[in-house]
Order: sequence, then structure tokens, then C-alpha cells
Amino acid sequence: MRADWWWDYLVLKNDWDVGIYTAENGLATGYVIYERTASTLTIKEFIAPTQAEYLALRQFILKHGNSFARIVYEAPSTDYTGDLLPEPGIATATVVPYMMARIVNLQDVLNRLPLRLPETAITIAIEDPLLTANQGTWSISASGPERIAAEPMPNADARMTIQTATKLIFGVQSTTNLLRTGELTATSAAVAVLNQLGTNITPALVDYF
Repeated sequence: MRADWWWDYLVLKNDWDVGIYTAENGLATGYVIYERTASTLTIKEFIAPTQAEYLALRQFILKHGNSFARIVYEAPSTDYTGDLLPEPGIATATVVPYMMARIVNLQDVLNRLPLRLPETAITIAIEDPLLTANQGTWSISASGPERIAAEPMPNADARMTIQTATKLIFGVQSTTNLLRTGELTATSAAVAVLNQLGTNITPALVDYF
């Protein structure tokens, strides 16, 4: 889905190799981008939408096992997949902070993402001292999101900062975790809605922007 200039930039900037999975119809449907040094093969991107691509590209990488002391996968997701290896005990997983996501236009995000909005509206108070267009009280329902007040109302069904809203909407943290850490306060009815609100797709910040 990258623009052509992004692909050109990646080639010019990096000395990377690419393994491509080609389907029977001749179309490239999956790929792995990797970098080789004297002792390490580092996977930069692994795109495998279906089982066929996943199994083939994984086997392609594992065949390099005898040529390198280490194989490193710089995955954008924190989902652990070491159990898929023939010998899971040889794998080490490390979570490294990378980039921070931030919702700049809450109205646009709520309109664009395939969120599961409730039939009965709930109100959410959002605190965003930097961008006043996000700050306020929002009504969330199947008829669409709407900002109903310019300030966070104390009696809203849920209350959070824009940073917490980013974590929740993009599935970085669960409602349960956000309640436990105090980043979110909500009524039981709002909790039920927020549990279903997110995209259930782990975000991946792959390219610098």
C-alpha cells in the first residue's frame, strides 16, 4: 500500500534483501524484507496475509539458520510467536519502546475506523489541553460520534485523556487494564461499550512519518 516514492526511498536508504511469495496467478501476495550482516539476519518486514505465504516465507527464513549465528525479527507487534518454532526454547523475546501514536483529529478517527458503535449512546469526556478540537464531551452511538460540549462534563459515562483514548481505540491496552491503572474511569454500562469499541487490530508503526 506504500506510494512508489516510499519503496524507492527504502531501496536507496537501506541495503536490504527481499524474499517474495508469488501466487499461482503470478501476483506477489507476500514478502519478507531482511538485512544480512556477518553474523545476523534481521527481518525488517514480514507480510503474510494467508497460511500459504506465512508457511513458505517462514521456511525461507529458517533455511538461513546454518548461515547466521542469530536470526532477529523486529516485529511491529508484541504478540509472542516463539512457540511456532521447532525449538521454542532457543528464542528470546524483548519488547522495545519505539514510537508513540497520538490522535490528532478524534472526529476523523471515529468516522474512519471500523469501530463497533453502540445503539444506545454513551458520553465520553476527553481531556486534550493541546488540541481543543478533541477536548470536550463526546456522544458515541451507532448514529455517529458527536461532540456535545466543549469541555469534559463531570457526569459523563466515561472519562479519559486523548492518550488513553488512543490506547483504547487502537487496541494497545484493554479497558480492564486502563481501569486498573486509573487512566480511565467509567460506569459499568460504559465499560461494556468500551470493551467492544476498539478495532481489535494491533497497530503497527512501520514507517517514519
